Amino acid sequence: MRSTVIPAQITTVEDRIAGNLTLTQILLLIAPVFISTVFYILVPTQMAFTLPKISFISIFSLISIMLSIRIKTRLILEWVTIISAYFLRPRIFVYNKNTFLNRFQYKHTDSKPSAQTLKVFKSKEPSNNNLTSTIDAVSILRGTQIAFRFTNKGIIATRSI
Repeated sequence: MRSTVIPAQITTVEDRIAGNLTLTQILLLIAPVFISTVFYILVPTQMAFTLPKISFISIFSLISIMLSIRIKTRLILEWVTIISAYFLRPRIFVYNKNTFLNRFQYKHTDSKPSAQTLKVFKSKEPSNNNLTSTIDAVSILRGTQIAFRFTNKGIIATRSI
């Protein structure tokens, strides 16, 4: 009985179609033939070689051949897509905790907190999510009479008079 070794991750193995070429490499090498044929037929002065047509066909063929070359078991086309995805990634950062915009400044004192300071901690019990028991958190946070401070232990709400 013959047995063959199956790789652990089949997606990493590429099928070799002709010699040492994969399907992607063959498509990259055949694409200039079809595209240059369409370009030769459709661009004005149809069915005639002109300098712009020859230059376009040769540049496109050269680029296609260069993209089908392998470097460290990857095509140059794959390297180009990886690098372009890196440079085209979004660079907008929505949250930065180091800004002081719209923050309330607190003075740290060593004295004990007054009776007006309320400490609110996260409850361990699951909350009942009925429509009657919900609180409009946006209206509470917009209110100017209560100042909220978020700490590691919980939320400290201070009422200002």
